[in-house]
Amino acid sequence: MSSVIGFVAAVASMLLLGSLLREIPRWRHLGEIGQLTALVVIALGMLELPLSLTNHWVGLVERIQVL
Repeated sequence: MSSVIGFVAAVASMLLLGSLLREIPRWRHLGEIGQLTALVVIALGMLELPLSLTNHWVGLVERIQVL
């Protein structure tokens, strides 16, 4: 359970920091990259749910996500 909470906290901080950095002109690109990265990580996590429920390619998305 603590790993799930840590993962959600990391993604939430990426989204929050990205939105704050987008308001500063010098750091706008870094903020956009942070938000895009967080959205990709969320998408990979959501893609893993149906794969784990069907026992088809379980762990494949998780390995990609860790990279």
